[in-house]
Amino acid sequence: MGYIQGADRNQVILLPDTLDDYVGGDNEVRAIDAFINSLDISLMGFKADPAKEGRPGYDPRDMLKLYMYGYLNHIRSSRRLQKEASRNVELMWLLRKVVPDFRCIADFRKDNAKSIREVFRAFVRLCNKAGLLSHESVVIDGSKFRAVNADNKSYVSSNAKKVLLDVEEKISRYMKELDEADAAESRPGALTKEDIVGVLDYLERRKAQLTEALEQMAGSGENHICTTDPESRLMKTRDGIRPSFNVQTAVEAKNHLIVHYDVTSECTDWHLLGDGINASKAALGVENLEGIADRGYSSNRGNAVFKR
Repeated sequence: MGYIQGADRNQVILLPDTLDDYVGGDNEVRAIDAFINSLDISLMGFKADPAKEGRPGYDPRDMLKLYMYGYLNHIRSSRRLQKEASRNVELMWLLRKVVPDFRCIADFRKDNAKSIREVFRAFVRLCNKAGLLSHESVVIDGSKFRAVNADNKSYVSSNAKKVLLDVEEKISRYMKELDEADAAESRPGALTKEDIVGVLDYLERRKAQLTEALEQMAGSGENHICTTDPESRLMKTRDGIRPSFNVQTAVEAKNHLIVHYDVTSECTDWHLLGDGINASKAALGVENLEGIADRGYSSNRGNAVFKR
């Protein structure tokens, strides 16, 4: 028997007459389209009015639809979203064949972070109105998300002082070697004057970074600092101590939908359970709510259950 054969690429075929015929009535993109079109995005902080001068910008509704489609389909890269918009039939339908540039996609996400959070709240209200959310209890947990901050751009007060002393010692040693290089012929295999000057330049820059970090820690009262992403903190993760954020998430018990989230700089989950329950109560519109969490929120060994 032969293999399964594909169709002839030169065969004339009759495709559907319209792009709408490619998207079924139960396709998720229709729900995205209807939900975003129902929002008053100007009240949420998005720039809804088109520019009167210059090149027209992209409709924030289209950008929001693209962002939500990417979220549902695990497409986070702005370059990949641009590529999908040019070849994915669902996105062609959703955006009406508009293909935003990847820079515009990235800037939209960066410039409208607070407004996108309002869209999340609107979706929770819609689910609540539709009866999809339980009002009895929520399960709250924290997750460590790696910050955009290199490990060598993170400083702990006690360690930074030791490293600073070590850098100053190395500077003194290389300065001495530089003087010796000026006074004598270089030995085979020894550092040249140019090599020593390059090392000294690096050490001076490192010293300036450590000094600045120590000054910032002294001014803020913190015992550590992350200079690239200053809102992040050094936290214990599965990969060790890394610059991270502690993301708190509250999930209702009926359909396991997220009703609240918060990105915090707290290194532990202590004292965060109450805030999570109160925010979930506001999202669900209830006065009393049971919060379930693991032992990371309590000094007890077992799981914790709180009612408010």
